[in-house]
Amino acid sequence: MTLEARCSVPAFDGVLFSHQWRDALWDKYFTRAPARSRAVRRAIQQSQESLIILANRHGITPKTVAKWKRRTSVHDLPTGPKQAKSTTLSSEEEASIVAFRRQTLLPQDDCLYAVQAT
Repeated sequence: MTLEARCSVPAFDGVLFSHQWRDALWDKYFTRAPARSRAVRRAIQQSQESLIILANRHGITPKTVAKWKRRTSVHDLPTGPKQAKSTTLSSEEEASIVAFRRQTLLPQDDCLYAVQAT
C-alpha cells in the first residue's frame, strides 16, 4: 500500500490507517448529524410505542429511549463541573501564574518550569 493510499486519523495520534478503516471508523462514530439526532429524539418523545420497538427502529438501546422519553428537551445536557476550577491551585496562585505569563510572554511550558519551583 502506498503512502497516498493511507490517511491519518487525528484521534489516534498519528497512526496510519487505510481509507477503508478510516471510512469504517467514520461510519461508526460520525454518521448522525445533530439535526437528525434532534429529530429522532423528538420522534421518540412524541411516540406512544414501546421502548423496545423504538430502540430497534432507531438502532439505540431501550435505556437511551427511556432517557429521551423522560427529558423535556431534545438537546444534550452539558457535561463536566458547573463551575470550572483548578484542583491543585488556589485562585490567588492561578492569578499570579496568569500575570507572570502575560508579563514574560513565555510559552506555557517555560512558564511551568519557571513557577514550578515557587
